[in-house]
Amino acid sequence: MKAVLIINPAAGNGRTGRRWGRLEKQIRSGMGLPFDPILTERPGHATEIVRDRILQGAEMMVSVGGDGTHHEVLNGFFEEGELINPKACMATITVGTGGDFIKTLGWEKTLDFALRRIAARRVRPLDVGIVEFLGADGKVCRRYFMNMADFGAGGVVVRRVNGTSKILGGRMSFLWGIVSTLVTYKNRSITYTVDDQTEHTAILNNVIIGNGRYYGGGIRAAPHARLDDGFLDVVFIGDVGFTEALANLHRFRKGTHLNHPKISWMPVRVIEARSQDPVYINMDGECTGTLPARFHVLPKKILFVV
Repeated sequence: MKAVLIINPAAGNGRTGRRWGRLEKQIRSGMGLPFDPILTERPGHATEIVRDRILQGAEMMVSVGGDGTHHEVLNGFFEEGELINPKACMATITVGTGGDFIKTLGWEKTLDFALRRIAARRVRPLDVGIVEFLGADGKVCRRYFMNMADFGAGGVVVRRVNGTSKILGGRMSFLWGIVSTLVTYKNRSITYTVDDQTEHTAILNNVIIGNGRYYGGGIRAAPHARLDDGFLDVVFIGDVGFTEALANLHRFRKGTHLNHPKISWMPVRVIEARSQDPVYINMDGECTGTLPARFHVLPKKILFVV
């Protein structure tokens, strides 16, 4: 099997790059198959690497970094809306600040654990979320996500957190981002349609679209989501203010928030949303653009090493 490791040296606040020499030796001895390692040099580079190597015949792409790195690697599997090679598979070694995606899989965040899974080479087809949205240049863009997307306050949180060094680690960095955002954030009037049915307009703080269950440094935002059920779990957070949001933050972390009177959820295949106000979108820990947007699921789309 032709394998390529895409390593983000900036992952883990730069620790991955500083430790790469030692990490490479551990991976070569534990992974069980030869590979080519490539270190990324800039944002978006991982997507370019994956696309180029799959076109050259690579069969396994291993993302070494955090959730943002995994997001870039996933997007490299696609070109013009289609998989470049449906038989190519993806694997992850999570070494970044985050690590929310692997929580849904029930994985430990250790190198030995990841290497045992990759060496076994068991693959399973997983769902992928796809989003059409407005990019920073005002043009319509298409991106794919494996774990979680949201729009509203969550998009602002991610913009704020990614503008810091994340030296506090994943959980504390996101806690700071959430609290500092909610102090000033004004809930937006958002018009949305689910599965092409009736249009609704509501004042919302945030809308979470979960393929996986966790984001934001361990928050169990979509506790019923599954990675292979053909649905996205959408959680609507209504017109909550700072005090109410802060008082219920522990419920989000535990995944017990869905019975709150201002929160609702449903499994969907498609959700479209727009707003007259700027509303930022987060995908897998990356702020990618703004509404209007269309989110939908591609069932069992990509082969993943589990």
